[in-house]
Amino acid sequence: MIGILVVDKPSGWTSHDVVGKIRSHFELDKVGHAGTLDPNATGVLVLAVGAATRFIRFLPTDPKEYEAEMILGVRTDTLDITGQVLSEKSSSLDLEELESAFAEFSGEICQVPPMFSAVKSGGKPLHRLARRGEEIKREPRKVHIFDLRILKVIADEHQKVLFSVTCSKGTYVRTLCEDIGNRLGPGACLGRLVRVRSGDFALRDAHKLSGIVELSKEEFAKIPLPLNEALVKYNLVAVKDEFRALVLSGGSINYSMVAPGVGSIGKDETVRIIDNGRNLLGLAKAQIGFSADVSVDPKQIILRPVCILSHKND
Repeated sequence: MIGILVVDKPSGWTSHDVVGKIRSHFELDKVGHAGTLDPNATGVLVLAVGAATRFIRFLPTDPKEYEAEMILGVRTDTLDITGQVLSEKSSSLDLEELESAFAEFSGEICQVPPMFSAVKSGGKPLHRLARRGEEIKREPRKVHIFDLRILKVIADEHQKVLFSVTCSKGTYVRTLCEDIGNRLGPGACLGRLVRVRSGDFALRDAHKLSGIVELSKEEFAKIPLPLNEALVKYNLVAVKDEFRALVLSGGSINYSMVAPGVGSIGKDETVRIIDNGRNLLGLAKAQIGFSADVSVDPKQIILRPVCILSHKND
């Protein structure tokens, strides 16, 4: 089985837990995820099944879009509501104050990764050090906030702000809540977090984990998205059928191997390689720019493989 499975991760599960559950329940050799999601968060978790795991780094999983709840006046050691409360303050900020602070965190910003994270220091995840009570200096990292909008403000025991954020890979929404809370004064932590989109993969297309594990193996085999469809952002180059085996063995592609009707391909562009039956063979990088309208030496190497399916995946 080869494909991409979009799961609506339940709260309380780590990304690794979900991978392990799918792998063991359906007795699969290879399952991997394309980016972790915090245990208390829910929403889009993109999994690759079978040989598709080799293509994880090429999947269109950025930017990320979340719907989140910020709890004002509450500071915790994990920066979210699951952690130990360090301080509590009341707040009654108006919408204008909140929007002014949120506006300061749009565009390119710097974040310091939280101690309770998978970021490594000396080969060890920071969260392991944090659980031993250790804290080390972390260097700020640049991330990009493409869109940040307040959806609703709730007056509660602690004022809550529901917001949506579209951001680059590596952004910590927990840190965003803390930084905005500090800018406003009373501090803040993250409450609820839902990933509603990861690049081309949306929550509306995700399968509930509870429903997945109720499927038979035959039923489960029908729900992963074909790898060729998951990689649709990449342009297509078809090779002649007599060169299919050569491509699957990792051989470079010269112009004479390409089937008629190739589109315009730019130098260094990554493209999908397919056969005449439109079956995906893998991905390759263009060594030169070429098209059907440009004269190219038939022996010129135009594509070199970067990730190829093997013969045993046929």
